[in-house]
Formats: sequence, structure tokens, C-alpha cells
Amino acid sequence: MASTNKLVPNTRHTFNTASLTGSYQVVSAGGFSVDMAVYKLYNSSTNDIDISYDGIRDQDILPSGGTLILDVQANKEGERAAWPAGREMFVRGTASAGTIYEIGYSIRRA
Repeated sequence: MASTNKLVPNTRHTFNTASLTGSYQVVSAGGFSVDMAVYKLYNSSTNDIDISYDGIRDQDILPSGGTLILDVQANKEGERAAWPAGREMFVRGTASAGTIYEIGYSIRRA
């Protein structure tokens, strides 16, 4: 019997944008506990936010109401690519009303 893979949603993380500062802050300390095949960041705040993968450099921007989707498993049949467990995403901007949602989907063999 052939095994199949299932895309499994993980518990989302949230970051209150009222606490944003001009310095980079981690969205969720410790990131996700398992590798993610799909990583999504949604900005429901009223302001644009800067994104950094290392907490130092400006590497991307997420406009108000914008979504960043990293499908790192796409077209990787037989290979394993992932947003690694424990990887943290950093954001900065001006404090405003809203939330940043960090969402991840992992692959589990059924």
C-alpha cells in the first residue's frame, strides 16, 4: 500500500501590532515546533510592516492587509524542503491597531 502525505495546519501565532516599534521584534519566540511546508504571514494592521529573516536587515515588506506565502514544498516531489522548525520571523513598523498572524502547514505521512 502506498503511503500518502497530508498537509496539516498548525496552531497559528499572533502578534499585536500595537506593540510594534522601530526595532525588529520576533513574531513568535521559538517559531513553530515542526518543519513547515507552507509558511504564511498576514498583516491585518492599518500600517505596512518591514520583514526580516535575520532580525537585522530589511528584506521584505508586508503592506496593510497583505499576505506573504512561502510554499517551500512546491514542486519538491521526493525531496524535503521546509521552513525549519524553530525559525523566527522578525517584523518592525509603527504601532497601530491590528494583528500579525503567523500560520504554518506541515506535511505528515498518512
